[in-house]
Amino acid sequence: MRIFGLVAEFNPLHKGHEYIINNIKNTYPESKIIVVLSGSFVQRGEPSILSKWDRATLALRAGADLVLELPAVFSCQNAEVFSKGALKILNGVGITDLAFGSEIADKERFIKISNSLNIKDENLESLIKSNLNLGNSYIRSRNMALESLNILDKDEINFIEKPNNILGIEYTKAILENNYNININPIYRLNSTHDDISELENFTSSTNIRNKLYNNKKYNHLIPDIYKDISFDNLPDKNLLYEFIKYKFLIDKIDYENILDYEKGLENRIIKYLDSEDLDTFYENVSNKRITTSRVRRFIISSLLEIEKEDIFRALNKDSYIRILGFNNNGASILKNLENPYINKFSEYYKMSDNIKNIAKIEIKTTNLYSLLKKENINQDYLKSPIIIK
Repeated sequence: MRIFGLVAEFNPLHKGHEYIINNIKNTYPESKIIVVLSGSFVQRGEPSILSKWDRATLALRAGADLVLELPAVFSCQNAEVFSKGALKILNGVGITDLAFGSEIADKERFIKISNSLNIKDENLESLIKSNLNLGNSYIRSRNMALESLNILDKDEINFIEKPNNILGIEYTKAILENNYNININPIYRLNSTHDDISELENFTSSTNIRNKLYNNKKYNHLIPDIYKDISFDNLPDKNLLYEFIKYKFLIDKIDYENILDYEKGLENRIIKYLDSEDLDTFYENVSNKRITTSRVRRFIISSLLEIEKEDIFRALNKDSYIRILGFNNNGASILKNLENPYINKFSEYYKMSDNIKNIAKIEIKTTNLYSLLKKENINQDYLKSPIIIK
């Protein structure tokens, strides 16, 4: 029997996500689907539009069988860490296949490019650094270096620059690098790309839906009718998040160099622009050609939550954090046969290894920050039980 893994944020879940799940179920009717879902903060360094429990509920209604948490130590990091952390969890629960949306659903191409990127070239880092010194962004500097060293050709560079392909490549690299026995299944992303704000036959990106939500524009035609009792009435307060950020960077002493994605001088730009008009303007002001806005957001959220490099590397190299957010009957059968320990009732984390305890403690801070942004009760990790759908 095939067990498919999906790495998801569902921020929010839209018709394109539903299409991918339906594609798996229609092609492999006997398969089961496990989703590893970003927690309260997502890969672009922002609070999720809905809680992780609401998004787990939607995932199950859309056809997933088991939903696991991608903790903040992975979910709010760059594409490589995000992907490695997610695949570590999915491999720990025994998936046979990984499916992901892609602009170009070419399995062999993903494997070929990922194998090339996994080969270490001693000249790569120095060439990337030289390109950075010319004022290029990290991605641009890396791609220039890859082409210059003949690691990838121009067509392959174009392939890895597409938003969904970026994550697909990182997933494939993680599988190959760790010798996971997992097949990859890229699925053509229907009618929109990752950050596309266009709408075609009611398909669009999560980015477009979020923009509509924060600007009070119509969005119902863009989401599947599985939301029922789940609403967007209480969005995370970006203004409040900005106040927390100001306090942190003005009052606390932050060990900047121990935060992933730090670049010398970044702290000076953060302090300089702390009086920007609003949070989005602040992020834009701090970013520049070398440091993207997403990287700035991730760095700031990691600083706010005190997620350090050591926490990330330990989480990647030690035992797997497997926490249940929700399941149905098929998911229950997967859990019944699971060999690795997992967290069902959150308070049980204290019985587990020091690594799992550390990840869980970071998750408590993250969820509490999220609860404050939504003006809800804190300690939701202890108060909420996994979602069960019969």
